[in-house]
Amino acid sequence: MQNRFQSPQGVWDRSREALLDSERNRPGQDPVPAPEPDVPEDVPHCTKCGALLTKEDTGLHRKIINRNATRFLCKSCIAEHFSMTVEDCDALIEHYKKAGCVMFR
Repeated sequence: MQNRFQSPQGVWDRSREALLDSERNRPGQDPVPAPEPDVPEDVPHCTKCGALLTKEDTGLHRKIINRNATRFLCKSCIAEHFSMTVEDCDALIEHYKKAGCVMFR
């Protein structure tokens, strides 16, 4: 079941992925950078800045944004999105690792 509601203008999608997509390519913004040409396409990249992602980056994205995500943000873009610092993200990752979260193994 999708998270949608009816408005006078039509149906709006309230999912977090839709929010990220809408912020990613606003009119007047530079398009999302393409991945580096010498890196295979199956290597995950940040959808906002194009940075190569670590397992911690994808785990954090899945933990706090969308567990079933196929596109990811890096730690710095997640921190910017949630008005946090990268150190706050690192502290969250360490907290989840100590708690035994399977997304950070």
